[in-house]
Amino acid sequence: MQYLFDEKGRRYLDAYGGIATVSCGHCHPEVVDAIVNQTKRLQHSTILYLNPAIAEFAEALASKMPGDLKVVFFTNSGTEANELALMMAQGLTT
Repeated sequence: MQYLFDEKGRRYLDAYGGIATVSCGHCHPEVVDAIVNQTKRLQHSTILYLNPAIAEFAEALASKMPGDLKVVFFTNSGTEANELALMMAQGLTT
């Protein structure tokens, strides 16, 4: 889905990445409804302020992992996830 469309049907190549994309898009009623429903359940997810929904999701996610993979880390971005993975790998090898 590399294209965005405006209200007149003009096609644009989606060249945005990362956090900038959360404010781009369209107002399709189903998308708007999904956003509103999600916001009613959990408006902002962060590990700074733990809430039951985050803990429940972590448990559900861990329950689907094979073997001893039962620890879940939530990060803010792909960069943060990569940095955490590198730090963990370095800690395990030193």
